[in-house]
Amino acid sequence: MQTTPIRVPGRASSMHPIAIGGQWAKRAQRCAFTRCAARGLGMLYGISLLSSTALAATGNVDVYGVFYIGQLNAYETTLHESGIGAAYAGLAAPNLALNGAHHRTLLGLKGANESGGGCAWGTVDFAQARDAHTHLAEIGACKDIGAARLGIGIGRTKSAVDRSLGGKSSSTGDYLIAEWATPMGHNLEASATGLYGDFETDHRRNYSNGLLVDTSLGRTDARSTAIRLRLDWRDAAMIGNQTISPYVAYSWSETKQDAYTETGGSQPESFADQHWRVRDLRMGAASRLALSAETELHLAATAIHVFGEDSIEISGSGFTLGGKQDASNRVGFTLDFDHRLAPRTVWSAGMGATSSLDSGSAWVWSITTGIRGVF
Repeated sequence: MQTTPIRVPGRASSMHPIAIGGQWAKRAQRCAFTRCAARGLGMLYGISLLSSTALAATGNVDVYGVFYIGQLNAYETTLHESGIGAAYAGLAAPNLALNGAHHRTLLGLKGANESGGGCAWGTVDFAQARDAHTHLAEIGACKDIGAARLGIGIGRTKSAVDRSLGGKSSSTGDYLIAEWATPMGHNLEASATGLYGDFETDHRRNYSNGLLVDTSLGRTDARSTAIRLRLDWRDAAMIGNQTISPYVAYSWSETKQDAYTETGGSQPESFADQHWRVRDLRMGAASRLALSAETELHLAATAIHVFGEDSIEISGSGFTLGGKQDASNRVGFTLDFDHRLAPRTVWSAGMGATSSLDSGSAWVWSITTGIRGVF
């Protein structure tokens, strides 16, 4: 849940031809290049979503790291936002699912050691970062297989981000999530979590036609896949009454959006299919403190390294916006309460906050709550 500021040197004004829709056009711009803060849901969503003010005629644009694409005029900015909307649509749900309620493994939940053979859960997550938000609801069940635990869940998610001139990108869809967690001895626990989602994305692109703000609409499908491999060292140390559990996790997520052609407006465009990938490495430590016989407090701090990608391209009929993602470093914090409602039923509630280590970055906030039972 973090963002990186846009790095835009210098100052320029443009009265230059650009290739849009197969035709050359001159669009007068005033481009005051400033150091703007990108807005997004970095850690949870795997991307940084940009505000309309940050995007207007900027030279370098941030997308989970730094996405360098060269100078953009106002019209090209609206095309780039559609590409960002595609990444957001596909990456928001898997990142919120993996790093929201599932930021603790199935074996790491209160009451897990008392199971007689299985468990069930229901959770709701929400995340907000200025102009972007997403939420999801998930239910699932698990089965103990020896000392290990296998869980499978299904979820429904909806996301939205505001764009220039009142435009908007949104996505709605369903996902399947599965987790395998097993103890390895010496308080070590290994887990693997996988997710597959299918989403419908809607894009409302607003742009100036020279006199008024015009609108073109697009709709298409996107599919996402995510995998997380994690190793926990349970109760590795004790500080006062708190136990400390270090962990490390590697996550990989990918989304593919189908090509689509806009309808309506004076300048509808055709967008090629898009492919986005995010990889990150997380290292952190979680503490657990018993507040009473029924209630526990969990605190965690995580350092996140996002790997760079060599090339990214947003293209369509008559335009290509190319660039790359640079590696970046981020930090996140979570706070959770577990309260035992019954001998085998626990209610959990928590919140998280994440930001880039770069100055001027926006903080992104998330909340989660759910019921879990063992049987």
